Amino acid sequence: MRTRSYSLLTLEKGLRVLELIAENAGDIGVTQLSAQLNEPITVIFRILRTLVSLGYVNQDPRTKRYGLGLRVWELSEKAVARLDIVETSQPILTRLTHLTSETSSLAINQGKDFLYVATVNGLQPLRAYVEPGARIPLSMPTASGRAILAFSTQEVIDEVLAGKLQRFTPKTVVDPSKLRAILEEIKRRGVSIVHGENQQQLSAVAAPIIDSFGRCIGALAMSGVTQKRFEGKALEKIVQLAKTEAQKVNDLIRNTNRRVNIFEMTVNSKK
Repeated sequence: MRTRSYSLLTLEKGLRVLELIAENAGDIGVTQLSAQLNEPITVIFRILRTLVSLGYVNQDPRTKRYGLGLRVWELSEKAVARLDIVETSQPILTRLTHLTSETSSLAINQGKDFLYVATVNGLQPLRAYVEPGARIPLSMPTASGRAILAFSTQEVIDEVLAGKLQRFTPKTVVDPSKLRAILEEIKRRGVSIVHGENQQQLSAVAAPIIDSFGRCIGALAMSGVTQKRFEGKALEKIVQLAKTEAQKVNDLIRNTNRRVNIFEMTVNSKK
């Protein structure tokens, strides 16, 4: 219990140091930070050295004072990129629903779960409903979850498939070896298709959202009633639309990451 309390307190101190550095108009010294936080200089110094080693803080070699590092910029860019994804995806989801009359959604990867962050309800009298803000385990038989899981690390895949796989309908695949084969097929085709595994009469198609580092950060999906609407030519159209529109979101992410790289190159060139 003491170790846990100490760790949380140390983290709080480290974040307060970062906040003070960010609020300061210029670089700031150890003595000033110590006085403002009412902490011993030795404690502040250890925190600063840790933050420097992780890239969150830089030390000016001439003045010995501290300022924010590029790692903080990178994290803020990633946060903004995710907001950009939601903002940019909303008209894409609206267009997908207009073209197919089916419910469209954007899911964001949350480790072993995913989160629906944007949805557009279908135009059909009988339609799938996706709850905005719902957090769903990757182990559930959803198109978005499988698209994300297929492009996750092997460690995440093994952990998810090693857990309890719940059967929702007679069609739900719960055999880990069969699911591994399904995930390999999704990775090969670049799209996930689920028919009646979550709810008997519903189908869904999802394409992964991949950043420039090859990491799957989410999925773009369409869902609706299976019969006629997710079969034959109609299904082919939905699959192609999902892949095409997901690629547009991928391009947005790559452009955002490119801006970060350009910033880094500019800063490094001035040193």
